[in-house]
Amino acid sequence: MTEDEFTYKNLRNAHQLEKRFSPLSDLEPSFYMRARKYISMLESMKEEVSPSQSKILESEIKNARLTLERIYELREKKITSAALSRVRGGNPDIKKLLPAEHELFEELVRILTAFRNKIMYGEKEVEKIPKDTRGILLIKEDIPTFVGTDMKRYHLKKNDVISMGEDMYKTLEKRGVG
Repeated sequence: MTEDEFTYKNLRNAHQLEKRFSPLSDLEPSFYMRARKYISMLESMKEEVSPSQSKILESEIKNARLTLERIYELREKKITSAALSRVRGGNPDIKKLLPAEHELFEELVRILTAFRNKIMYGEKEVEKIPKDTRGILLIKEDIPTFVGTDMKRYHLKKNDVISMGEDMYKTLEKRGVG
């Protein structure tokens, strides 16, 4: 293995850092992509080994997925707290947000602010989410390449987290893949 290869140790280290410190840890921008590739690599290796080795790999895959999920959930909680702080007038440190996380942060701030204004100050209407609203979806299984309603090609793998238009979001959700 080269130094650049992603391993379970990378996941564990990231998880420990995220768990140990209250501010967001500094993840490389490609962290989630590299973690997904690592899990996919393990899944493809499982097909090529003996049944006893396959069980070991299955356990490693399960542990890797759980660790990745825990990392995301820890960061998600910190992002939610930061958004709440911003809405309440604070200035949280958001320098370590990854691009998709920054999008989540901004959307949370927008929604929390709108409802705060509606509930506390009686503003008539919370800003309606436009018809072409975007949903965030966790992909549950690998999906063959397809062309979306926006005419873009999508290559989605299990555990990808994506933001997409409402129509595609609903379609993938109905099919049970997201």
